[in-house]
Amino acid sequence: MNIFVCYTLRDGKLTENILKNIYEYLSQYGKVFIDLLDNKSNDRQEKVIDELIKCDCVIVIETNGTYDSEWVKLEIDLSKKLEKRIVCIKLDEFMLSIQNQFDIFIHSSK
Repeated sequence: MNIFVCYTLRDGKLTENILKNIYEYLSQYGKVFIDLLDNKSNDRQEKVIDELIKCDCVIVIETNGTYDSEWVKLEIDLSKKLEKRIVCIKLDEFMLSIQNQFDIFIHSSK
């Protein structure tokens, strides 16, 4: 399964270390793409779109500023047009119980 993680750093809630923890956890379910960690492309925007097109599901990490981000809005809109499965998870809940939520998602998609 290819997993695309959608997020913003602009509100200061997410850090590179938290994203690394998210990456590590989600990697047990498939190939994860997190722009900050994985995008070494010369055309970073094109790479994001390519990864979004290839993914099987989109995980939106919600923080206070998530839906203020134009890139997050674009990624979600494109995900809907491509009929991707979208799972929205509040960062605080992720830190407490992501395993239970994602396990439910994985089992319900089989």
